[in-house]
This record gives sequence, C-alpha cells and structure tokens, in this order.
Amino acid sequence: MQLFKTFEVIKETVETGLGMYPCDLKLANVMLVNVFSGEIYRSNIYIKNDRIVSIDPDAELQAHRVLDCNGQYAIPGFIDTHMHFETTMLSPEALASVVVPHGSTTLCADLMEIANVAGRPGLEEMLKSIDRLPYRMLVEVSSRVPTAPGLETTGAILDAEAVAEIMTWEESISLGELDPSKILFVMDEYLHKIADTVAKRKIVNGHAIGRLGQELNVYASAGVSDDHECVTIEELLARLRVGMRVLVREGSTERNLDALIKGVLELKIDCENLLFCTDDKHVNEIQEEGHINYNVNRAIELGMEPMQAIRAATINAARHFRLDDEFGSITPGRKADVLLAKDIRDIQPTTVIFEGKVVAENGNLTEECMLG
Repeated sequence: MQLFKTFEVIKETVETGLGMYPCDLKLANVMLVNVFSGEIYRSNIYIKNDRIVSIDPDAELQAHRVLDCNGQYAIPGFIDTHMHFETTMLSPEALASVVVPHGSTTLCADLMEIANVAGRPGLEEMLKSIDRLPYRMLVEVSSRVPTAPGLETTGAILDAEAVAEIMTWEESISLGELDPSKILFVMDEYLHKIADTVAKRKIVNGHAIGRLGQELNVYASAGVSDDHECVTIEELLARLRVGMRVLVREGSTERNLDALIKGVLELKIDCENLLFCTDDKHVNEIQEEGHINYNVNRAIELGMEPMQAIRAATINAARHFRLDDEFGSITPGRKADVLLAKDIRDIQPTTVIFEGKVVAENGNLTEECMLG
C-alpha cells in the first residue's frame, strides 16, 4: 500500500493538471459535495492514477475515459473509524463484497483478537491482503495483548517494545482501544505505549465505558484521543469537554446513534468532533441496512444536516487520524475515493470509486476480490 505521496506522484499529478498528460478518468456532470467549503455545486472531477487532479468546473483536461454522472452527488468515500474484522467472521477479501458497495473505502481495524492469539505474525498475515483489496485497511495497533495479563493464556504478547516497532508500519495509524484501568492504575508498560505512539504523532484510541468526572480527566490527560463507548448524551458531552473526539457507534449489539444524535441536535452541540464507527457489526445486518452509509442516513433522518453527517463519515475522521492530506475529501492531490449517489438524504451508492478505479456498481463489486 502506498499511502503517502512520493516525488514521482506529486510530479505526475502536477504535470497532468498542467495538461502535459491525459487524465485516466473524468467524472463529468456531478454535484460535488465539498466537505471543506461546505458547498454542493456542479462540477467535474479529473483523476490520474489514484489521485484527484482537479475539481475545477471550468477545467478542460483530456481524459482516457469519461463517465457521465448525470448530476449525481459525488461524495467522499466513507471511513469506519473503529471496527473488528473478527466480529464479521469474514476475511478482508470476503468483507469487501459487503461493505464496499455501501460506499465504505477505509476501514480502521483493531485486530485485537487476532493479535491476542497469533501476535505479530497474525497481524502480518492480515496485511498480506492489502494490495488486493478494493478498500483501504488501516491498523489500530492492539494495546492489550494479552487483554487480562495473568488471567488468560491466549498465546501471544505484544509488549511496549513490540508495539513501538509495529507502530512504525505505514498501515499503523493509532494505538488501539486502551481501557481506563491501564491508566488509572498507572501501569508503566501502557504509559510507555502511549508515549511512544504520541512521539510518532499518531493517536491513541479510547475505551472509557462509563467514566466521568476526574477519572475521565485523568484518562484524557494521558493522551487518549477518542472514545467509542458513549451511550448517553451526557457521556458524549463530557468527552468533548476534555478534548476527546467521539466515535458515534452503530453496531449490532451496541446501537448508540439515535440517543447520541438526538442529544447533539437538541443541545445544538458542534459536530466537528463527531465521527462514525461500527465497532462490531454482523455481516447480515450490514447487508440488510448498510454500513457507514447507514450511520449517515440515520443521522440525517433524525434531523442532522446532510453536510454535517457526511463530514462525520469523511473529513472529520481523516483529520482525527491526521490523514486528511491523503483522503477524506474530494480535493486536488487526495486519493480518488468517490461514491456517486442520486439522493443525498438516503445515500445508496450507484458507483464506488476507490483510488481512481470503479470498484462497485449498483450494489455489487465490479470484480471479485480473490483470496491470495
């Protein structure tokens, strides 16, 4: 996986924008959902390789292929900010056929069960899928391996040194969910994991079930960046007040979106620091109701403005992981992750583009994602 721009990529993107080379794809006649400016306007999107070259409606660049989008909304690919592959009981390849047609192009995965059993080799085995996938798999490096030291024999250990090394991988974007006991009981090993992670300018995911007051302040002071365990609006607001972002979860057993979004709207809370995740969502429910697009659609149905809901699934998430220069918006130089939809209030993608390639149409992958 080539996540960051190289010299060659930058040069080719610039020269293509100057008309020196033809683009690979032009998405003509779209209603561009610009999550930076907050506008929706008619334009064209020019793509070279896996990057967006231009969104200028007046640009007249050449392209090998032109796709007339007939005024459909062009929306950035959706980001699931916290999930576990193990819950789906599918391989990364098999999961593609379920989530990608719903518009999810980035999955941020804490592989904690795999890590607890198979350790680093298990993580490496999962990453072998990356180059075959029609979506981006990023790793929240498991912080608790084993989860309950001394009480289990799961087979693997990721100590502070091992976590620090794995955190250097390009695919590693954060330290995975860290429960409060590791901080409130001042366990040095976990504080070392936090310190090494933030020194690399990566973030720490939280798991602060029920914590409020001074305990929450202490927890946040260690450097924890977010929490996906909010079930009440009081918990959501408490986390925002201490500088933690909230991952609004809608999974299978934990369905928190309605209560949280209703509270956000009632109290007129700013939505800039809200993101969406599934955490644990079973495949049959994804097939029936959707993936992150379900979170977006349900939030809109509850009264959230479409731009706010879309931002929670795109640019807010990318900014949180400090990757908004790479994806999360349809803007020049970013990865060309685009979904096309006819209705902005009920987003059911007709076409999904990942890194410049059409990977799903009308609810199905364009090509089967084969196992290695």
